[in-house]
Amino acid sequence: MKQGLRWVVMGFAGLLVAVVAIWAASRLWGVSSQQRAVLAQMRSEWKPVGRNAFDALWTLQHDVPVERQRAITEADANVMRGWPPFGTQAANFRSGAAAYPDLKPEQADRDKLCMASKPGCLAMVSADIPGYAALVERNAKLIARVDALAGYDYIKLLLPARVDTPLPAFVNAYLPATRDALLFAQGRQQEALANVCRSIASWRRYSGNSNMLIASMVATAYSTNGYGGLFADMLAAMPADAPIPAQCHIALAEVRPAELSLCEAMKGEFAFGDNAMRGLANSPSGETLRDSRIARRFLFDAEGTSAMIASNMAAACGKPIEDLVARDIQVRSMRGEHPWRDRFACIGNPVGCILSDIAAPAYMDYFHRRQDQGMKLKLLGTLLWLHEHPEPEAPLAERLRQRPAYLKSPSRDIGIGRDGKQLVIRLHEASKDDWSQPLRP
Repeated sequence: MKQGLRWVVMGFAGLLVAVVAIWAASRLWGVSSQQRAVLAQMRSEWKPVGRNAFDALWTLQHDVPVERQRAITEADANVMRGWPPFGTQAANFRSGAAAYPDLKPEQADRDKLCMASKPGCLAMVSADIPGYAALVERNAKLIARVDALAGYDYIKLLLPARVDTPLPAFVNAYLPATRDALLFAQGRQQEALANVCRSIASWRRYSGNSNMLIASMVATAYSTNGYGGLFADMLAAMPADAPIPAQCHIALAEVRPAELSLCEAMKGEFAFGDNAMRGLANSPSGETLRDSRIARRFLFDAEGTSAMIASNMAAACGKPIEDLVARDIQVRSMRGEHPWRDRFACIGNPVGCILSDIAAPAYMDYFHRRQDQGMKLKLLGTLLWLHEHPEPEAPLAERLRQRPAYLKSPSRDIGIGRDGKQLVIRLHEASKDDWSQPLRP
């Protein structure tokens, strides 16, 4: 009996030693030289050329003079750097910009404003020209501040990359669309179209020149669904021989594959996760196992987790995805790690592996939106080309075949809607239907 018990104890002891040995081997395996190179790439600072729009965006909804905007951003950033990891201070944060007059639209105005996500802006404004004229006048200062964003080159985050960092009020950056629809409805069509095309060009520029993923996605939507859709509605409502402002040719110039890259935006997004991993590892212990420093010590490796996340997200900067974008083939995966290596690393870092596995698929839609942006811009460019190359007697399908190569995709075509009154494309983004824009009746 005693001999049997001793063997059981020795068996459990041996099993425990084996488990500890495997765990230690997993930890000692560590971060490979290849992973360290990827980490260095993802942690490298982006140094774009030109003017950063972040200060103007951060203080947009308050009447802050241009010369005071950077000081306010820096002061706000210093406050946020003093917050503890995973704190709740963001809920009560008050920017220094709040000391200046508030320019946010009243809720009644907000309910009437055009939205990039809601088609029909031009028709809505045309139905109540006096009411919208008064609305635009009430919000003229904020609209002017948004117009000034056209003078910048990129959007680079100037606040700490924390999961609880407040974001600029991007929704207010779409106000000029309501003003431009009003101008068009009032008969000032050339001015309205020039404004809209300037906005398409600005947000198209920001979509590919930002280290903030949310800014890139907002810019993607504004340049196509928003101002792009308004451009299409205006063009369809104009006479066939109407001249087109030069701004529209700039806005709808050839789409280069590099323009659709998400590399810098994903590097910026990685910074949020990277800082969060360090914060999780260093945050004070709590009362539960989940909050225990001991549990985090043995079940979580911050640097190893960041390495796995970096290996996934760095795919946005790699040639395979670059080639898919160039051929307009839907991006389906951004896995950068060999699964067997991941699984062995998970023995010593199970929490990190779970976090990494959850994060990887979440970014697919962002790639698809950027790919769809390129195709949407080609559709809008096709509408412009059709307007400037009228052939009333030629079938529309034949005219589409004659359009320049830069307006075509290697993998998707622009089709004609069932009623013959729209151009339509299929989208890579699975959650959305086809995208269509009207032709002139």
